[in-house]
Amino acid sequence: SMASKRRQLKAKEIEMEERRMALDEAERRNVQREREINEKLVALRRKGEEEAAARMHSLKALELQLNEKMRVLEVKEKEYGLEINSKYNAIDAASVARRKKEKKLE
Repeated sequence: SMASKRRQLKAKEIEMEERRMALDEAERRNVQREREINEKLVALRRKGEEEAAARMHSLKALELQLNEKMRVLEVKEKEYGLEINSKYNAIDAASVARRKKEKKLE
């Protein structure tokens, strides 16, 4: 009957509208999830960049400390070299003086 078919069509329309509404809601949830994921990715990138910058700053400070220690070691090495040369010179001078003394005694 015609009334029965109309009721069936109306029920089908209602079902289709409910499905469309459910799909729209699912789409809204997906868009929201995507937005949240993107925000988390941006936050992670920013955190990674901040951590990298902090590490670079820390490494730069260590580099400066190492450079200073190397400079101090180079100065000490030069001073040690001068001290050794001075001792060798003193030994040579004493040796020359001893030889002169020995020649005078001969």
